[in-house]
Amino acid sequence: MLPFFYVLITSAYSNTLNDNIYTSIDFGRDYCFRLNNFNSQIGCQTSRDGDSGILLQLHSAEDIENTLKDLEEPFIAVLDASIFNNITALKLKQHSKTRGLLLIENEESKVDSFSPEKTCPGNGFNYLENVTDVDVSAPHQSQCIRKQLWNPKGNWLSYDDFPFGIFLIKSKSQKEIILSKAQANIENYSLKPYPLWGGEVRSFMKSAQNTETCIRRGTCDPLGGYNVHVNLIPRDEESKKPIILLIAKTDSTAFFKELSFGEQDSGVSTAVLLAVIKALSKVRDENDDLKADIMITFLQGESFDYSGSQRLAYQLNPLMNDTLQLRSFSLTIDDIMCVIELGPISTLKDLYLYPAKSNGMTKKIEEFFASYNSSNIQFHAVEPGTPLPPSSIHSFLRENEAIPCILLTDGHDNIQSNVFGSRYDTLNNNENLVSRVKDLSEIIAKVTVQLSNGTGASHAEVPESLVSEVLDCFLVNLNCTLLRRIGNQFNSTANLPNSTLSRYSGVRNSFAVYLRNISLDFSMKDLSKIVPSVEKCNATYTQNWAPIIVNDTCFGYVVNSSSATSPAFKLKDYSSTKYSTWTESRWSPNFRIMGSCCSRQKKSRKGKVVYEYDKVPDSFHSPDSQNKANQQLHIQHISERDVVSQDLLPDDQENGTMFLRRITMDEGSLRRSLKNRHRGKGSLSSDRGSPSTPCQLQKANSCSTIFIDDNTVSQPNLRATLKCVSLAIYYHIKNRDKESEFVDILDEKRHPLTKQPVPSDYARNDPPNNYIYRFIKNLFVSAQLTAECAIISLIYIERLLVCADICLQPSNWKRIVLGAILLASKVWDDQAVWNVDYCQILKDMVVEDVNELERVFLELIQFNINVQQSAYAKYYFDLRSIAEQHGLTLPIDTLDKKRAKKLEARSQNEEYDKLAEMVESGPVKAISLENLSKRRPSAAVIS
Repeated sequence: MLPFFYVLITSAYSNTLNDNIYTSIDFGRDYCFRLNNFNSQIGCQTSRDGDSGILLQLHSAEDIENTLKDLEEPFIAVLDASIFNNITALKLKQHSKTRGLLLIENEESKVDSFSPEKTCPGNGFNYLENVTDVDVSAPHQSQCIRKQLWNPKGNWLSYDDFPFGIFLIKSKSQKEIILSKAQANIENYSLKPYPLWGGEVRSFMKSAQNTETCIRRGTCDPLGGYNVHVNLIPRDEESKKPIILLIAKTDSTAFFKELSFGEQDSGVSTAVLLAVIKALSKVRDENDDLKADIMITFLQGESFDYSGSQRLAYQLNPLMNDTLQLRSFSLTIDDIMCVIELGPISTLKDLYLYPAKSNGMTKKIEEFFASYNSSNIQFHAVEPGTPLPPSSIHSFLRENEAIPCILLTDGHDNIQSNVFGSRYDTLNNNENLVSRVKDLSEIIAKVTVQLSNGTGASHAEVPESLVSEVLDCFLVNLNCTLLRRIGNQFNSTANLPNSTLSRYSGVRNSFAVYLRNISLDFSMKDLSKIVPSVEKCNATYTQNWAPIIVNDTCFGYVVNSSSATSPAFKLKDYSSTKYSTWTESRWSPNFRIMGSCCSRQKKSRKGKVVYEYDKVPDSFHSPDSQNKANQQLHIQHISERDVVSQDLLPDDQENGTMFLRRITMDEGSLRRSLKNRHRGKGSLSSDRGSPSTPCQLQKANSCSTIFIDDNTVSQPNLRATLKCVSLAIYYHIKNRDKESEFVDILDEKRHPLTKQPVPSDYARNDPPNNYIYRFIKNLFVSAQLTAECAIISLIYIERLLVCADICLQPSNWKRIVLGAILLASKVWDDQAVWNVDYCQILKDMVVEDVNELERVFLELIQFNINVQQSAYAKYYFDLRSIAEQHGLTLPIDTLDKKRAKKLEARSQNEEYDKLAEMVESGPVKAISLENLSKRRPSAAVIS
């Protein structure tokens, strides 16, 4: 759900009330939202119904401090994006009246140094580190292990928690609207009278506290995405060849997650590794005899404590029950010969080789790279013992520290980029980037072949035009020549977004699809020599290659994907300190306009309607707008609505419940129906004036047999109660006064409970009574609810009909009944059924829909969930009366010896309690001591 911002307007010529109040601003996805991990929440959110305040333009940190010093009114700050940093953000966060922040993005807003990331990315999840090693109470700079600041420009802004929404404004027209209103407020500051321009923002996030809490509540989803694996040659289970693993992270992050471009962080390294696939595929086609297999893996989720590499290393561990299954074979960590990672690279001039541990293999890799030093690219071996920078290698070392690993990056002692982890991480004017990416990819391919065969590969070449196409796709625009050509080649009709790629891994993204398609195109092998014909291009003839037909030619490929979600979610260890636990909050699926921020009404203690901003100094008022202020339209906030009088609620009326009045419409007044019942008349469903069927004979007590009622007010019988409640709902639908006012969340056509399409005439056909009974019975039996919940549900249903001025009808009765049962079970039962459990009963529903239904139901009944004893008793006895009127047999049972003992025990308890009260109240004339004996415990109590 996208957030919205509304600017107050007061034009008298608009056609609708909404147009008279609001001008809508659509932010797209340029806003800050909430993430959770094992012990905290970060990001931004507004209140559930949105926040409002006057528009206030600020120009600097000093301006914030001076302007806000004496301000008592809620405000929404308008700030140039170039001065948004940890200092200005903290000042706004500390002010109690801040309700939102709008950042205006201009051409000159781009800064040369801004990193909202940590000073030590991945701290607590690096090799030889644990989360418990990090002192979270210490300053951010002191939290890095060995005090190594890999990102000295980091200000940790992305890891703060803001209680208000922060939005980025890029549209020229939207910027003009907001700035003009903010400027008008400044101009009117010294004029009078009131009002000022204001706004309302909404971006409510459902998750809270931490990952364990929000997963339990069903309000967040794990971050991750998918890892993509590319093998040059198929491998079977019996293969003894070692594997050279080339890896690179593909994701990045930013304060505004959907603007995570990360071109220096991961964009260039991804492009280089794709070019390596093309170079190695050419070597493979000319020389199949590689002594070591080569696998290239693109990792997602690395910006969030190495989620993707943790999952891959976990899958490679043979002791874990999560083996990495690739086509025709599985892979374990013991099969890996070495790991080479491409870290952040942007300059491609001086590159540094960081070995995890200095050994024979890492020294050999350093020597091979050094042999390709030239005037264009220089490789430098870092001294042994130097701390390993933040990288995916840490995840493999934490699983098996014996694996030879080496990192290739352009950062020496720290990350070179001054805009790491921000939306400014782009490469707009990097000279010779194409030629340098081409040179580096060919060198990596040659080194890999040397590691495999011991000799170089002079023919490991990549066309410069292909490198240019790759960079164009991943650094400029996804709607690029390369992806369009591949889409046509594979008959893919997917639309490519006409925008720069966002590398935020998130919950669901399409980046892995683009990588997979390009990797498939670059690595597929022509199988014409081993496949007799195109018709036989299948697994039988392709020798472990995955077959694909392109341009009437049979090709084979080995490209796989696997989950990049952290092992913590596989293990359901949501408070893990070993694995990443990052989750993304879910959004509220609807938006409701709650009124203007500058004219919200509230009642004073004397009952007079006043305005929330009436305490603004006189200097705010303008001379000629008093009449406009008086004529202004207002919509009350939900918390300010007049509560429906208790006298108007159906359960507090003296003349009977609503459902009983609906039933008597078929037989006249309630008095006449009750008379008919006593005279032996039959069912209320008989035609008016026609003879009714005689009522059933009632069993009578005798000296030898006593019958007791098994359906009492304190312990109703479930089956009988459900039948009566379903009958009450049936008559509500049948004898409705009018068509219901439209409430979107209650309409089954818009929010169906099943995947089966709702019939076109569904809203016109009343459901039969037995159908309603089966629906309610299914919910109660599956959720193991009690009969008392059914009675309370009926009370809530009738409250809804009164408070929301709607009626039950065929198109909404199911969702209204479900919403009432949701609330009743939570009010009555000590251990209520969770909303997610109803999704197991109604298989096609999602928990977001159930949550929203419950929230709207509560709002419509104005959160009045209290049920008086008298109301409960009235509904119980009225339900009994319609059971008798309709010939429903109420359960009775004979009084046997066991029941008699329980009844006697209950009677003695009552007598003892009354006697105790008499003794405590003072002396009386005479008291019998007959019942002062010791109380006998009873096994059970009956009503």
